[in-house]
Amino acid sequence: MGAVALVALAVTAASTAYSVDQQKKAGKAQQEGQDIASAQQKSVDLANKRQQLREERIRRAQIEQASANQGVGGSSGEAGAVSALGAQVGANVASINQGQMAAEGISGAMSRAAGATQRAQVAQGVASLSGTVFSGAGGFNSIFSSGTGVNPPPAETQQKQISPIGTRGFSL
Repeated sequence: MGAVALVALAVTAASTAYSVDQQKKAGKAQQEGQDIASAQQKSVDLANKRQQLREERIRRAQIEQASANQGVGGSSGEAGAVSALGAQVGANVASINQGQMAAEGISGAMSRAAGATQRAQVAQGVASLSGTVFSGAGGFNSIFSSGTGVNPPPAETQQKQISPIGTRGFSL
């Protein structure tokens, strides 16, 4: 019976160690996936910013050409249209930046959550192993059995009578 318990304990220890190792690998892979997704999103955001700026230059040139064709080049109307165009592009780029910052925040939170989950699973594996070892070692019976010096005091079954003078007739 003792050999079976030792083999079971060894298998438990090995499987817990393997589980911990695999949980760490899973956490690293999840982090890598989040990093790749974040880099891809940054690439898309950068392409969107470049597209906004490219379209702004084209529209500005169209406004300037139309103003020159009508003989009102440099007019306040042209300046207002170019200014409004610049403001719109600025708002669009700011929106892209805001989305990028939100995506980075979400990615960071997900990464922290994955790390916490991984640490919790490792702790759970260690607790499972230690519980198995504790049970295999006899559990609480081995702690509170005779001869260990940790025995609880025996309960007294007889009540002591105290003089009725000091206790008004009560017995303890």
